[in-house]
Amino acid sequence: MTRPARPAVPLLLVCLLALVLSGCSGGTPDAAPPASAGPSSGAATGSAAPSASASPTARPAPRPAVSACRLLTYRRAIAVSDATRTVSCEKRHTAVTIAVGRLPRAARDATSDADLTAAAVQQPIAEACRRAQVRYLGGDREARELSMLHAVGFLPTAAQVAAGTDWYRCDLIALAGDKRLLALQGGLRGALERDAVRSRYAMCGTAEPGTSGFERVACAERHSWQAVEVVGLPGGGSYPGEAAAKAAGQQRCKAVGQRRAGSSLRFQWGYEWPTKAQWDAGQRVGLCWVPA
Repeated sequence: MTRPARPAVPLLLVCLLALVLSGCSGGTPDAAPPASAGPSSGAATGSAAPSASASPTARPAPRPAVSACRLLTYRRAIAVSDATRTVSCEKRHTAVTIAVGRLPRAARDATSDADLTAAAVQQPIAEACRRAQVRYLGGDREARELSMLHAVGFLPTAAQVAAGTDWYRCDLIALAGDKRLLALQGGLRGALERDAVRSRYAMCGTAEPGTSGFERVACAERHSWQAVEVVGLPGGGSYPGEAAAKAAGQQRCKAVGQRRAGSSLRFQWGYEWPTKAQWDAGQRVGLCWVPA
């Protein structure tokens, strides 16, 4: 049965806040479509509140070590800057540093913390962290789109930049659910090429997408639905429009649900597609969902 969509939980965008999908439909083969469908989630490219303004007594921040682990909270994970102490990777942790690079010119010229939230600073670091994530996790595009593992970037404060700090840091985190991080387990290099590890961090839901009980969670958490296939959308570099985005995955996701149901004549399925805002933020695919 096809259902109207509802707002859902945002996911983390590489280096900033979130990559999430919106429209949602699904159900059994004998159902009729609704008159309309609204968004089931939103996307944001958020930033935390700026840190303290530059101080003439600030010292350069020590360069982070790749492979260092930290116990970040969700709030710290979406901040522009972070000074959380490292912990042993043998102990509970929610982040591991996967890359450290040199700040772009716009960041090195920053004179205030507000300057560090500018697109000219954030965008190149987001792209660098995305590339680091691809190299670190391996796997193909579909595996990455279906994963709750994401790279987030951190910059020094403006005071530290003024004192000579010139690095940024990319950490790998996993979303457990709405504003919650999942504890990382074991080495995650090449994680998306290993079935057992990929399954732990895959994208699942607590209920049928588009219903009131739905929360997007890692499959390591309690769940009843799972995102299982990625749907490419038409349009190239332009948003195809909500109607085209919605239509792109209807039959495919229905077929996915039918195939996974085997010989049963009754089956359920769901489909999510991005809004224009989410497309502009980089979300260019839809998702097929089935009961877990």
